[in-house]
Amino acid sequence: MAKQGFPDERFVHRDELFEDLSCPICLCVMRDPILVCQHSHKACDACGRLWTTDHPTCPACGSAVLPKLVPDVFARAVINRLQVFCVNKQFGCDWQGKVEDSQLHEERQCPRRIVGCSHPGCGFQCRLNDELIAHSDGCPHRPIICRHCLLTLLLGALAAHNEGCTRFPVTCPYRGCGATVPRNEMPQHEAACSHKPITCRHCRLDQTQGELEAHNEKCPRFPVVCPFGCGASVPRNEMPQHQTTHPEVVSARLKAAAAEAEAKKQKKKEARLKAQTRLKAEKEEARQKATKAKVEARRAAEIEASRREVDAIVDLRTGGLVLSDDPSTRSHQQLLFEPTHFEEVVMIDGKICNEAAVALVQLLENNCDPSHLRALTLVHDLAITVTSNVMGRAGIARPLTRMLTHPSIRSPRAAESLFRAIADLACDDVNRTFFGEAGVAPSLVEMLRDSNLLSRIPATTELFRAIANLSMNNPANRAAFGEARIAEPIADQLVRLYEAPDRVTVPAYSEQLLKAFAALTFDPRIREVFAQRNIVATVGAILERECSPVAQEELLRALNNFFPIVPPEICGLLSGLLVTPRSPIVANPSLATQYFAFVSRCVSDDGLRETLGQQRNFITPLVQLVSEPAFRDLLLQDPEIHRWYCAALRSLAENPNNRAKILEARAPLPDKFQKLLPLE
Repeated sequence: MAKQGFPDERFVHRDELFEDLSCPICLCVMRDPILVCQHSHKACDACGRLWTTDHPTCPACGSAVLPKLVPDVFARAVINRLQVFCVNKQFGCDWQGKVEDSQLHEERQCPRRIVGCSHPGCGFQCRLNDELIAHSDGCPHRPIICRHCLLTLLLGALAAHNEGCTRFPVTCPYRGCGATVPRNEMPQHEAACSHKPITCRHCRLDQTQGELEAHNEKCPRFPVVCPFGCGASVPRNEMPQHQTTHPEVVSARLKAAAAEAEAKKQKKKEARLKAQTRLKAEKEEARQKATKAKVEARRAAEIEASRREVDAIVDLRTGGLVLSDDPSTRSHQQLLFEPTHFEEVVMIDGKICNEAAVALVQLLENNCDPSHLRALTLVHDLAITVTSNVMGRAGIARPLTRMLTHPSIRSPRAAESLFRAIADLACDDVNRTFFGEAGVAPSLVEMLRDSNLLSRIPATTELFRAIANLSMNNPANRAAFGEARIAEPIADQLVRLYEAPDRVTVPAYSEQLLKAFAALTFDPRIREVFAQRNIVATVGAILERECSPVAQEELLRALNNFFPIVPPEICGLLSGLLVTPRSPIVANPSLATQYFAFVSRCVSDDGLRETLGQQRNFITPLVQLVSEPAFRDLLLQDPEIHRWYCAALRSLAENPNNRAKILEARAPLPDKFQKLLPLE
């Protein structure tokens, strides 16, 4: 017998269940309890009525059942207040509520209830989910409309319908046609199809209906009319024999034979002239080849001699760079280490250059001591004299990276030479990748933490140049520097630069430090560490001092990367670059690009726009820059500078007070200058 009541596992709080709430028939908590006998024994409504049809006694005590079964209102009220889970809990429904609300939820609200297909005649059932939607789309009882004949039918009957549908598209049976037409139009198509096989009635050859007309033009048995006017119509292949009966044909044949003899004579004459010309050309080609072979042999001898000279210069004995003792090679040894004549030795041809690069790499692989200053000087000279990625492809990145951890790197002279070699090689995009793969970033960051090394300005300058070149246009290297925590030592150096004004006056040192800082700010994680150290304020303070245009350009590039983290105090510095005796942005296109890009970004903010407008010496000098001939030429030659400059003016003009100042400053300028200042 099926259970009619609620199983115990349906209830949220099973400790609230009493024994007298269980049905004696299905042994579950009663559903809609009714009184069965006079002793107040109860059972489920469905269980009790089913029991009393076959049993006259109470299932609990055996006494006679009541003649009329009545609901037990009190028991129903108690059970209806109990908390139960949804019957579909095991299928993913997490609903729980009162018994009296469960039927409504399970029949209409449960997202996991069992539902049936809505199409008449389909008995498919499943739980409410995407499976029902998928079934509904492919249900064989779903009514559809045939898209060919527009007849309504069931999806399951579509295949059988297509077999006899009068408008169903079918393919022409004739080979090579491939046309698709409705079934009821196929007879008309077959009658007119150009690919329909047909037999020529003259020569009895098979061809298609579309080829018949072209076939008739060359059919040997097709009847043609005699061209000499006799009116005879004979097969085409018999026409020559027919024409022999006409005098005109005999005369024409004699003339054709004479013309053919003359043509053969002329052809022989042309062939003789061509043979003479070809013989002369072959003799000239043989002479040129002999001359070229002599030149190549002489060139090969010169290259071999030069290769022997280079081999005499670079010797890998004992793992060091040893100059040959042969007096005959001493002049070439001197040339090798004189930059003005270096190219005369290494640029003999590409092979010798590659051999020199490989020899240097083998030398440095065998002995990674940076105190070999001649070897590092040779790396530097090769990097700046020939294509620098020749050294990179030879594998120079690995030994130079290992040198950074050698004890002798603490020597300032050795460190400066090593950093200069890395910086020169890192000017090439390919070499940057090689150094990144060699893991150079952590070692360079470790150098930044060496206080003894940082006290030497030449070595530190080359170190900053190496970091800047490695970070330029290479996100992977910037990420490696970020993981090595480069932001902290660079921030310390910026603070030191601010606290030691004498270092700002050393252009090479300050420019390379700021180039490295600007290149690193393209990485968001490094930029975040700089922001935590409040480096933007330090940068603004450095910009306020008198520094070179290159340093100003790198500072503005970094500020562009930091935007919108810009303190309002920077606005005063922007006006300072305009009121100098001769503004540096007039003569420096790169500085002008960074300056106007930063100004345009600042004035896009409402607060900074108002602050800049209140600056005493900002709007008027900014507008009157166009009166400088050099700046006008800059605007006309560089569209990017013109775009940023006009964008800054338009954003400033969004403030009514600023717009009035711009118009006032623009009024004295000639009309041709005002056209360079559009505000709309």
